[in-house]
Amino acid sequence: MNSRHSHYRPSHVISRYFGIVEKQEDTFPYSYRVSVSDSIPEEEFRDLVDALFSSGYIAFTDEVEKDKFYVVERNMPEERELVRFILFFLTIGSVLYAGTVYSGQYFSLASAPLRFAYSAILFFIPIYSIFLAREAARFLAMRRNGMEYSFPIFIPDPIFMGCFGSICVNRSPFRNRKSMVETGAYPLFSGFIVSLALVAIGSVMSFTPSLAIPLKLPFTDWGYPAILLPGIAGVVGKFGVINPVEFAGWSGLIMSGFNAIPMGYLDGGLVWNGLIGRKIQYAHYPLLVVSIIVGLFYPEFIILPVIILLLGLRGPEPLTLTPPEKYYRLIVAGISLLILFGGAVPFHYSQPTNQFTAAMLSPLSIVEVNSSQAVNFDIIVKNTGTSTISPTITLSPSTTQYSVLSQPSLKPGGSGQYIMQFISPKMDAGRTANYSVILSSGIESKTLPISVMSISLNNGYLFGKGSQRDNPLSINGTTSRAEKLSLFADFNGVRNVRLYVIPTELSNYTLTLSNISINASEGTIGSPYFTFNSFQLAGGSVISLSILPTTNPVRLGVFIIDQDYRGAAAYINY
Repeated sequence: MNSRHSHYRPSHVISRYFGIVEKQEDTFPYSYRVSVSDSIPEEEFRDLVDALFSSGYIAFTDEVEKDKFYVVERNMPEERELVRFILFFLTIGSVLYAGTVYSGQYFSLASAPLRFAYSAILFFIPIYSIFLAREAARFLAMRRNGMEYSFPIFIPDPIFMGCFGSICVNRSPFRNRKSMVETGAYPLFSGFIVSLALVAIGSVMSFTPSLAIPLKLPFTDWGYPAILLPGIAGVVGKFGVINPVEFAGWSGLIMSGFNAIPMGYLDGGLVWNGLIGRKIQYAHYPLLVVSIIVGLFYPEFIILPVIILLLGLRGPEPLTLTPPEKYYRLIVAGISLLILFGGAVPFHYSQPTNQFTAAMLSPLSIVEVNSSQAVNFDIIVKNTGTSTISPTITLSPSTTQYSVLSQPSLKPGGSGQYIMQFISPKMDAGRTANYSVILSSGIESKTLPISVMSISLNNGYLFGKGSQRDNPLSINGTTSRAEKLSLFADFNGVRNVRLYVIPTELSNYTLTLSNISINASEGTIGSPYFTFNSFQLAGGSVISLSILPTTNPVRLGVFIIDQDYRGAAAYINY
């Protein structure tokens, strides 16, 4: 006991409010039995608490003996405001860092300073608007109940959302159970409402992003808040990644869900302790076990049970145990359960799985030297996930203007063809331009390499059909019979050449060569097809080619190219 209270007894203060029947002031806690008809009147006891608090004491009632209360010395621990402010500033850095990493995925083509600016404006400000709404509501609740507001404890988390929220560890005790309910419920409700507003604002701001690297985001391994499922189903997979503002709202919903858990000093702990009293303690240990299990599967959440245990699993107690009105308890309990189950999602049941496979029909396109031909690249995509997707398709480097001519939505298990077209750059013969086609569903990305080769058409090589002989040769064919072509080698000597057959649509074909001692097999998806990489062609010879499609191609290109990138081209239009 402090020396300043060694000769001081609070009984003379108590006697101003109640008649003392029995007292014990030899050891702490002091106890007093007072003269009341049933239980201690709450209004008079509240006035007594204020008088004793200013004198350095705290009084609280007994749950069993309704006419008895206890008085303990008010603890005067060393102030730890510095620790709280350090955590506050660490949280600022943590939120900025997490927002910058996320903005790097959403604005993948932005520079590092611009990503930081996006993080500050589109993520940091929304997150702290949630905190501001929570703490303003807590301040009002505590002032309404005659309590002193204290700066909260912020929990930084740079590997996930930037912050797990704020926890109130107040200096002054809770007067009654209703003050405890309101101190927990006001910030819980206000933070949840602001988070929903941010989700709505962010969904309007969303656009189709250009993503250059596979995504590793919180919802990749975890899931969406249950309350977002109806709205998010039409966004993810179509838009790829939610806007940073919407992500901030999503984070706020998750934080609200966790804060609604009825344990310790969390908002939910205050609410449910105030609603049903000490009976909530029976749920503490099962909930702690569940939170530890979640932390084992998702390590970023292990901090939750750690913080709860450090602050106290049981949480605070009110000075008087009178419960709030029944209708009040039902309303608050209903809203708290909505936030708990609507925000916290410790399982994958709400995760949209947007996995897919992708293959390029032909990674090579061949154009004539110094021409500005349009080239098509056809991509076959199969949806192997459980959500409908329409992947975003981008070209890198993006110096060439491109368009996606076909971009169907794919249901789970479905497959489709996506056609990218762009004008090839003018190049000298033998030059090759290399690109990457990037597909992203928002959770998974694929990168497929493509190339454009420039060749010089040369009269030493001519394709012919019947009496027609040209370079390039263009003919119309049918899928019901084989197309027979002839290649005339009008030069002297022997040259090393390659044969390419490039379909422009999903198709298979059979190629037969005559008058040459090489074998050719069936062509399939993934051509260009060339035999033995190269073969020798003698001048003056004539090679016969027979091409029979086994599916329905739209256009099929046949090219013969020598080591100096001279050659001939034939196009069969079906």
